[in-house]
This record gives sequence, structure tokens and C-alpha cells, in this order.
Amino acid sequence: MRIKVALLVSMAVIMGIGIYSMCTAASVDPKSKKKIKKRPPLELVEINTEEFPFIDQSINHLYIAPDSSVLNAFFDKWEEIAQTGRGNINIVHIGNSHVQGGRLPHRIRCNLLNYYPDLVGSRGLITPYSACAKNNNPPDYSVKASHMLMMSRNIEGSPSYPMGLNGFTCTAKDSPATIDIKLNECEHDFGTTQIILLGQSPTDVRPIIKVNGKSYEADEESIQFDAIYAFDLPKETDQFQIVLPCGEGEEFSLQGILLANDHPGLTYSSIGVNGASVSSYFKCEYLADDLRLLNPDLVLLTLGTNDAYGSGFNPVYFQSNYERLIDTIRSVNPNCAIVFFTNSDNCRKSKNGYYSNPTGPIAREVFYKLAKKYNGAVWDEFTILGGSGAMEKMVQAGLAAGDHVHFTTQGYHLAADLFCNAFVEAYINHSKQKKRIAEAAIEAQQQSATEQQAKPNTKKQSEPTNRHEGHNYISY
Repeated sequence: MRIKVALLVSMAVIMGIGIYSMCTAASVDPKSKKKIKKRPPLELVEINTEEFPFIDQSINHLYIAPDSSVLNAFFDKWEEIAQTGRGNINIVHIGNSHVQGGRLPHRIRCNLLNYYPDLVGSRGLITPYSACAKNNNPPDYSVKASHMLMMSRNIEGSPSYPMGLNGFTCTAKDSPATIDIKLNECEHDFGTTQIILLGQSPTDVRPIIKVNGKSYEADEESIQFDAIYAFDLPKETDQFQIVLPCGEGEEFSLQGILLANDHPGLTYSSIGVNGASVSSYFKCEYLADDLRLLNPDLVLLTLGTNDAYGSGFNPVYFQSNYERLIDTIRSVNPNCAIVFFTNSDNCRKSKNGYYSNPTGPIAREVFYKLAKKYNGAVWDEFTILGGSGAMEKMVQAGLAAGDHVHFTTQGYHLAADLFCNAFVEAYINHSKQKKRIAEAAIEAQQQSATEQQAKPNTKKQSEPTNRHEGHNYISY
């Protein structure tokens, strides 16, 4: 059902979410002769790990599959947007509690946006975690509900309500409810001009958006299939209230909030559920439809910690589940680039204390197999952060929490900085290699022309071909 709405809304109302031509027309006058200022070269984030000798920055690279054409295409698009100031890049980060907490993905988001602060796109898809009891919310936006709503998550055996990509649904039932949303990010301006609520109501409850006391109703065309509610605002805002006017016997299930605008640049949506495994996302009925709505150019996957935590971990089953998830992603965008985060080291608890989980190295190998099969890339967090036994060292160093699974804020920020350096390094290498190939082609053409002038009767040579389209910057 939502697939029809996704297509309808994408054409009619969503701007800045994967609609390249629309954003191009909205952001830059094609007749303008204004020159884009030359941007400084990208530089890696400075990271001091002297106090953490178990972390090896010398191997902090993005390991790319032999066929790197998909990731190269993403880098090409990123480079074009950086040079022209037109278009959008959409990144979707899917994960578990490491992502729900927000500190890892938001640090990556800000690091990438810091390179091009004039190319901050929309905030993307967010989840109203704190509208339900006992849920932590990312610190970069706040969620306050009039009362705690009913919750369904994709980690449940049989979720009570359908859900989409967010893997999370909050439901108001039998009484009105309000949810106040406020963006707390002060470094970057994620001004929103369109709010899209993903949700359903079997009793035809129509949500309302309030901004500064003024009420807005959803675009009628967007709700005819009862799945998406799009609200256009007259000016940008970073805070608003969702009103769910349920009466006795009525209900509305909210599955996600998409914050959009018409700004060119990078949009980074992060989706995480505490305790989620790869198979948890198979319970999300609208997974493919929501992915289609976001139209990701790049998906970062931080899933696997919960799959590999127990003693019954089966790497074959784990890989099979991941393949099913990736097939869903690629069904939406066959050219979507994919980067896998390996599991970091974590510990199990025994009566004698904590011991390093032996499944870490086994799961690590699966990620490399997946990257090779799907022409993706791996950021080897397990090895970079010290491998087996590193978690105890991270706890002692203040980088990980006492549960020996999760990180502290400092730990997540460090991991994010390390990932960004590996990712940007791969982008820089790609750009340099493209330049070298182009220069070599020009040189070959010039040499060919010189030889033809010297030997006018010689049979004309064919133009040189680029045999390096699948080049591999760093192989494993």
C-alpha cells in the first residue's frame, strides 16, 4: 500500500530526498554565471590515540571489494555535488543500539557535513523513541509526549502494530496525544519546510502539525492510501508538535517522521533499535517502501552484535539473513553503495567476570564475504579497535561502558572519527586515481597525435580505453 504513496509523494511533495533534478532546479538557476568557489582539499580528522595503544590507526582504511564500481559511482556523485552545489546525496545508517543512541551516527553526520557546511541537506528520517516508556533518544533531537504511548519494536516476537524502516511504532489509542519534536543540533541548520508522518489509522484519525501555535493539515492527496501524511510549511522550522486527535475507540500508529527541505547537499538518516539483529528488520512490513521513499545512495550497516552475541551463533545463517536484507536494499536501488561495520569486540559475562566473545573473528569474516559478493566495502572496527580482548582495554580507558558491549560518548566519537577518516581517505584516493587516469588518457592522445603527424601514412590508432573502471584502492 505504501509503495503507491511513496511514488505519489515523491513526485508531488518530497523535495531534497533523492530527487536530483528537482533539487537542482530549486537550488541553482541554470542561467546563472556565478562561479562556485573553489573548495579546499579534504583533510582527515586529527585523532590522537597515544593513550590508547591497542588502537591501530595504521590499518584504519576502508577495505573495498575487487569490483569497486558501485562505491566509485557514489564518490563520483558526491564529488559532482561538491563541485556544482547542486543535487543531493542520501545516506541511510541502519543498526542496533549503537545507532539508536545517536552518538555514533550523528558524529559521522557532522564530520561529513563539516567538509561542506554550505551543503547541509535535510535532517532526514527520525524516530520518536521517547514517546514510549523506557527508550533512549539521540541527543541531537528531543521528543516529548503528552503521555507514554503504546510501543511496538521489531525485536518483539510478534509486534502488535505494523512498522517500517524505523523498526519502531508508537500508537495513541482512545485519547488525544501530542508529541513535541525539537532539533537540538546547533552546529548545522536542518531547517524543515516539509514534515512527512509515516503511519496508519484504521479509524481514519488525521494527524495535525502545529508550529508556533498554528495548525496545519496534511496534503489530501498524500493520505488517500492512509500511509503517508505530508505537511508543507510556509517557512523553515526546527521544532513542531504532532497532534494525534484520537477519541474513544480510535487509534493512530506513528512509524516515523521524515524532515525534508529543498536544500542541496547531504542527508543522513540513522535508524537503530536496541537489541535488533539482522532478522529483526524482516518484521518491518514497510521496509522496502520506506527505503524507496529515502532512495539511499549509500547504506551503512551496523548490525551483527546481537546476532553473534550468544553461544549458538551460526555464521551461515547470519550471512543468509544479511543477504536477504541487502537484496531488499538493492531491489530499491540496484546501484546503492554498501559499507559494512564489523562487530567490535564485546564480552560475555560469567561467574568469574567478563571474557571476550569468541564469535568476533568468525562474524568478521562474514562481513568480508558479503562485501565481495555485493561489491561493497568493510570498515573493520573489530581489528582497528584492537581485536579480541580489546573491549576490556576500552572499558579501562573510558571508551566503553561497564556492560562490556556499548561504548561511552568518547568511545563512539572516536569510532566515528576513525570511520570518517577511512571513508574520506577512500574518497580522496578515488579522486586522485580518476585524475591520474584522465591525465594518462590525455597524454596518450597527445602522443598518438604526434606519432600520426610524424607518420601520416600510418594506420590510425584507436583511442585508448580506460581499463581501470573496477580498480581497487585498498584490497583485503
